[in-house]
Amino acid sequence: MHAAESSVDERGGYPSASGVEGYSLCLGKFNAEKVSPFELQTVDAATGKRIHTALETGNYNGLTDDEIETVQRCAKLRDDIASDFSTAVGDGPLVPHFEERSWMFDGATTLMSGKPDVVFIKGYASLIVDYKTGRLGAELAPGNKQLRALAVMIADQYKLNFVRVAIVQPWVSPQVSVCDYEMDDLVNARKEIRGILSKIIDSNAPRVPGDHQCKYCRAKATCPEANGVLSAVSAVRVESWEMLKPERKVALYDACKVADNVIKQIRDRLKADLEGDADCIPGLALKQGVTRRSITDAPAAFAQLSGAIDAQAFAGCCSVKIGDLEKAFKAATGLGTRESKEQFEILLEDVIETKQAAPSLERTKE
Repeated sequence: MHAAESSVDERGGYPSASGVEGYSLCLGKFNAEKVSPFELQTVDAATGKRIHTALETGNYNGLTDDEIETVQRCAKLRDDIASDFSTAVGDGPLVPHFEERSWMFDGATTLMSGKPDVVFIKGYASLIVDYKTGRLGAELAPGNKQLRALAVMIADQYKLNFVRVAIVQPWVSPQVSVCDYEMDDLVNARKEIRGILSKIIDSNAPRVPGDHQCKYCRAKATCPEANGVLSAVSAVRVESWEMLKPERKVALYDACKVADNVIKQIRDRLKADLEGDADCIPGLALKQGVTRRSITDAPAAFAQLSGAIDAQAFAGCCSVKIGDLEKAFKAATGLGTRESKEQFEILLEDVIETKQAAPSLERTKE
């Protein structure tokens, strides 16, 4: 699902720290995206933006219950990290900077920009915190090139000799990962990042399709190399599957992930075109979505129907979300989180069914 397109590029056309990992895997990605400057704003992206805004402002207006819980978890983890950092670096005020764009320069030449979620400055040290609010794990802090680039920019901007970077992801384990950059580390990181930037500006920089670099690439729907993966997948003959070597099957798995990304963006682009002009693509039309009804207030519904349906019959028509019921139980009992969960499990032991989802494919570490 997607909403409107965003046409404002506050990065001014320069590379962004959030893209460094992708650039390192596909040197041609930056130039490819320059001719596809606008990106569709997905529903997930809109959710993330609301959460980040709430973390910046403390204003929860318009957030869902799940978004509010995500904000609260992120804020708690962030504050704990900030407290530890403040204690570690000594006396002085801890000054926060929320959502401020920083820049990397080589003399008078602009190289790149980045916008950390929050930066804490104390003396000649800094803590950079990046929130990952989804349910999928992010690259941990020690290997995270986005945070490495941000560490260099913040160190240069504030003339620092120590930067700590941290990933906060409340729904994924580990919830927190940190990495420290001292002076020698910052020198090496600066050299690495500038090395990547020097290669991506080459008009002949090669494009290398892959799951990570293609996933959020704006150009994948029109990238010849990414589209070539579709041909590779479609060329596989089912009857010859048993003849494929294991390494070829792994390659096909990787190709399928890229193909999924390309196909999704093509469909999203087609939908966006038709939403803007229903007649712009002869032969294609938007089919009206399925209408679904739902009860928004269960107690009120029961009150209206209680003359005809008793409580047991009504309850039999309801589907209970265990997470929501756990929250209600905790609020009603006033118990702590651990004790509440234990009591909840004991009381409902006979009526909770646990099912395991079907296994999914994943790459093993080499």
